[in-house]
Amino acid sequence: IRPPSPFQHSGRIFIFNGASSSGKTSLCKALLSLLPAGSVLLSVDDFLDANGMGGMHLIHAVRKIGPELVRSFHETVFRASLHAPFVLVDHVIGESPDWPDELRRQCGEAKLLLVKVACDVEELVRREHARTDRKADVFHALRQHTSIHEGLFYDLEIDTTRLSPQQAAALLVPQQANSFNNNGMNDFSHGENLKSLAADARRPER
Repeated sequence: IRPPSPFQHSGRIFIFNGASSSGKTSLCKALLSLLPAGSVLLSVDDFLDANGMGGMHLIHAVRKIGPELVRSFHETVFRASLHAPFVLVDHVIGESPDWPDELRRQCGEAKLLLVKVACDVEELVRREHARTDRKADVFHALRQHTSIHEGLFYDLEIDTTRLSPQQAAALLVPQQANSFNNNGMNDFSHGENLKSLAADARRPER
């Protein structure tokens, strides 16, 4: 039995957390195409690009600029949620134990759901080597793979090892995705742990 879609809930900000090359960006883009008009995708990599730090990892950029960089990104997330039906956030929020609490402070009463995106380590390494948008950094991807989920409690977990982005997105969003009730979550430590989504499907491209 397929679990109920999280897009039936009023949790309108979805934070996708995972290692580099785990499939976050491709999943978010596929998911956005299925959501109601006006939904927004905010990527921390795009945010860094717009601020003259393209190609840097967020944790390195914060060491250079300071924690206000992450606060600014989180403020952008909250402001988008004031108008968008759904906000998808392509993030590495697990890189610092301070960032989830900081996001909750910025977003106030807005409804947040935290989504774990992961894949097998062999697939992670393969995807990282195959990247064309930046120089591959396998050490960084493996470090995140082992640490980025520590201490976080997820509302939803997605294994992208054998799922294409479109297949994973289709599992998340039924046709009634634009109708939702008032059962959204606002605390990463108490979210209902929905059934982990995976399937025997063709091996996706990065």
